Amino acid sequence: MFAENQEDSLRAASVRVALGVFAAFALPFLVPRIFRFEWVLVGYVIGAVAFQFAIRRSFGGVARVLLGGAMDVAFITFLVHRLGTQSTPLVAAYLLSGMFSALVAPPWSARVLGALGVLSYGAVSYAEALHLLPYAPDVHELSGWVPTVTSATRATALVGTLVAVSTWVSDRIGRALRTREQQLLTANSQLEQLSQRDPLTQLYNRRYLVRRVEEELLRARRGHPMALLMMDLDGFKHVNDQQGHLAGDELLRKIARTIEETTRAIDVIGRFGGDEFVVLLPDTDIEQGRIVAERLVRTLREVGASADP
Repeated sequence: MFAENQEDSLRAASVRVALGVFAAFALPFLVPRIFRFEWVLVGYVIGAVAFQFAIRRSFGGVARVLLGGAMDVAFITFLVHRLGTQSTPLVAAYLLSGMFSALVAPPWSARVLGALGVLSYGAVSYAEALHLLPYAPDVHELSGWVPTVTSATRATALVGTLVAVSTWVSDRIGRALRTREQQLLTANSQLEQLSQRDPLTQLYNRRYLVRRVEEELLRARRGHPMALLMMDLDGFKHVNDQQGHLAGDELLRKIARTIEETTRAIDVIGRFGGDEFVVLLPDTDIEQGRIVAERLVRTLREVGASADP
C-alpha cells in the first residue's frame, strides 16, 4: 500500500516545476531555434503545476506518480533529442527524475520510471544513429553530425548504469529516512504517553485530567452533559501501615483495573494523587452519574475488603 508523504512529494514536484520554468523561459534564449516549440515547454509547466495541485489534494496516488513520471521522461527525452542526445548536459535530468521518484514513490514504480527513461533515451539515440531522426536539430553546429550505433550503445549503457545506481542509492536513502521518521514518531508517541500516564497505575495523571475536564466543560457549555466523580479510598493508610507499601501499590493497581472494567471506553479515568481517583463521564447527566458512582462504590468495596477487611 502506498503511504504518501505529502511534503516530500511537493518538494520533488517543485523540481518538476523548476525544470519546466527553466525550459520555457531560459532555454529559448540559450537555444533560439527551440522557441518554435514554446507551446510544448509551456504545456509542461502547466502540467507540472496541475500535478502540484493534485498532490495538495492527495489525488491520484500511485497512478498520479506514474503519470507524472512518464510526463517527465517524455519531456526530458524531447529536450535531449532537440539538443543532442550525446552532447547536452540535460541528460542528467534522467538521473534527477529517477532519484526523486525513488525518494517519494514506491520502489517498484521508481524502477519502472527509471527503466522508461533509459529505454526512451536509447530509442532516440538509436533512431539518430540509424538516420531515422536528425541529430540535435535545434543546435546548428551539431545538426550535421550523425552518431554511430556503437556510440549510441555506449551512451545508452552509461545512462542506464547511472540511472540504476542513482535510483538504487536514492531508494536506500529514502528507506533509511522513512525508517528514522517512523522511529521518531514512535518515540514521540511513547513520550507523550509517559507524560500523560501515572507510572504506578497507568491511569491518566493529574495534568492530563485537568486538561480533559477543561475540554469537557467547553462542550458542556454547548449543551453536552457531563459528570465528574472524585473518590478517595477510606482506610488505605491502614493497608500501607500493616502490610507495607508494596501491598498498597498492588491494591492501587487492582483499584485502577477495577475502575476501568466498571466504566465505558469513552470515560476518562485518572489518578489524581495518592489514593484519590477521578472518573470523567462525557455525555452523562447527574442521574446516570449517580448510578455509575454507586456501582463503583460497591465494586471497589469488594476489592478493598479482599486486601484488608
